[in-house]
Amino acid sequence: MTEQVIGMETLALRPSPVRGSGEETGAMARRSRTAVARTATILLIVLCVAYGVEPLFSSGAPRTGALWAALLGLAAFSAVLAHVIWSGTQLVAAGKPWSLVVAGILAVGLYLRFGPALVALPAIFCGAAVFTLSRVRAASLVVVVVGGSWLLLARSALPAGEIVDLIGRGLVVMVVIAVVGTVILLNGEVERSRGELARVAVLEERLRFARDVHDLLGHSLSVIALKGEVAARLTARDPERGAAEMDAVVDLARRSVDEVRTLVRGYRRQSLKAEVEGGVSVLTAAGVECRVDEVPAGLPDRIEPVFGWVVREAVTNILRHSEATRCGIGFHRAGGRISLVVTNNGVRESPADGLGNGLAGLAERLGAVGGTLESGPEPGGGFRLTASAPLEEK
Repeated sequence: MTEQVIGMETLALRPSPVRGSGEETGAMARRSRTAVARTATILLIVLCVAYGVEPLFSSGAPRTGALWAALLGLAAFSAVLAHVIWSGTQLVAAGKPWSLVVAGILAVGLYLRFGPALVALPAIFCGAAVFTLSRVRAASLVVVVVGGSWLLLARSALPAGEIVDLIGRGLVVMVVIAVVGTVILLNGEVERSRGELARVAVLEERLRFARDVHDLLGHSLSVIALKGEVAARLTARDPERGAAEMDAVVDLARRSVDEVRTLVRGYRRQSLKAEVEGGVSVLTAAGVECRVDEVPAGLPDRIEPVFGWVVREAVTNILRHSEATRCGIGFHRAGGRISLVVTNNGVRESPADGLGNGLAGLAERLGAVGGTLESGPEPGGGFRLTASAPLEEK
């Protein structure tokens, strides 16, 4: 548990056990899906190999030692083929296509050793090469291996009908293996994409939270510092007003704690009117004369909180980065859009510490609701910040 003490209050941030349980459940589900997929793939490979080499066992050949050797060879070929289907692309990309090479050697070797009845094995090998290698290499391999084995088959003494049956079996198993491998490859890419999307979502959430904390605490701490300075100056000559300013500091600190807690819980909602009134109060205490338009009523829920952040950031920047004596906050409706304009007359020629990340964060917030943010010095002197957003959601 991480605790941050603010004044006399303690803010505790605890990891959510529900979220952890959800992640564990998701991991178990993924492992379960992977196990099921691997089992199904192995069964499909066995079926394809069995279908392709069935002529060898239906020929009535006796169960000799050579036939048992063929069974062992087919078992080894099936195991290597399963490895190729599940990890062949990574091995080839890493420059280590040994499993694919071994599968090719076993397929061609068994075909040459046991004759035309196993002509489907080179076709199965080429089916694995189709999704493992590049298109040019896979096409070349199919032409050489499958074409060569079928050419030898055509020149054999087998009846034409049996030759057609063997070639048909080879085509079927080659297409099935190629499709299965491609589906598994695409599924792996989808899983990796999901992982990347999850990581991006977490990063975006962290950036959003960091932006919210900056906008929230940056303003509150600036106001606390300003009111503390005012109270310190007033303590000697006007103790009653100095005590009032200190009470305001205490109230603001407590409100900031509540706001941070609400922000952490994810339920914080800003009132534009409250932000404007609070900003005017702070600027007036700092000796800035304010001219404020009435806050328009009935603003869309998606716009009001964003404009609240704009007012908060604008007031913070006036306090930090200007020597303003006058400030204006106005609202304008035109062409289906609502604009918030904040002006002041005290831009410094060389700001001490720049405007930081606040305006960039505001631009992101406004962009999310289809709005824009413009800022810069005015021709006659001063600084203007304009936030505009469409009233109707597009």
